[in-house]
Amino acid sequence: MDRPIVVSGATGLQGGAVARRLLAEGRSVRILTRHPNSERARSLSAQGAAAIQADLQDLASLREACRGAYGVFSVQDFWEHGYEREIRQGLNLIEAARAETIEHFVYASVGGAGRTQDLGITHFDTKAVIEAELKRSGLQWTIYRPVTFLENFTMEGPLQRMFRTGAVSFPFPGDRPFQLLAVDDEAALVAAAFQRPAAFAGLELEIASDRRRLDELAAAIATASGMNLTFQEVPIEAFSAFVARTTDAGLTAKTKIGPSLVPQLTWNRASATGGWNADLARVRLLHSKLRTVEQWARSIDWAALAVQHSPVFEKGRSA
Repeated sequence: MDRPIVVSGATGLQGGAVARRLLAEGRSVRILTRHPNSERARSLSAQGAAAIQADLQDLASLREACRGAYGVFSVQDFWEHGYEREIRQGLNLIEAARAETIEHFVYASVGGAGRTQDLGITHFDTKAVIEAELKRSGLQWTIYRPVTFLENFTMEGPLQRMFRTGAVSFPFPGDRPFQLLAVDDEAALVAAAFQRPAAFAGLELEIASDRRRLDELAAAIATASGMNLTFQEVPIEAFSAFVARTTDAGLTAKTKIGPSLVPQLTWNRASATGGWNADLARVRLLHSKLRTVEQWARSIDWAALAVQHSPVFEKGRSA
């Protein structure tokens, strides 16, 4: 069997997609988790992953998890852990990989990390620090910088608002282009880096699946779901107030919504093209099957999500 790839964040959005993609390709996968008996960890174990109890704050546990492995996929959760802990976790995993002579290290950073300094976007600043340390580490690396995930629109809060109001809402104008990324496209790019490490060594790349207006995204979801949906822009003042309420209620870790999203969306809104800068033609050379927003919308089981998140749902109507 091939030497395993260690995947952090495997019970979350990005790491989970990467683990599933690698397993589907027949790779040996170790998932890092503090809770190996959690439902998500057990689901990945049932698909063939080895669940390794480890803590990103604990260097010794990370070294043990990396021992004998071929590669590492690294992603951290700013919203759960905050500025200092995200950086420490990212640096710990780099140090563990270096100490255990990992052959290839793939890091999921964020689009704009290198061009938003001093704007107060702290969840970008953490990733710039981790990127810099990875480049100094002596490891062979690939850095991907994802833009806004399409899956943000399938999180609990946005779904509940969509089913309640009949609108896809977001704090960006609906009539301007905005880059979006399907997490499965990111996973395919990560898998490609492990398949052909020499070709991806030293690559740092902002990644997106599609560049579309958000009113087009709303139309794609409406068509795929059979619902009557529109797009509703959330004014930045209203978004800022919502962020403050969410933070005061202690819901940042659960919702992935915190104060530094306000300067991020201010930065996004200041650009005619939304701030993101992925070269889609270049990304497509590495992964030819990038999803359009229509393809992504058709891949989602909206009826099942409605059962989970809407008190009343009838196909063809907004709830």
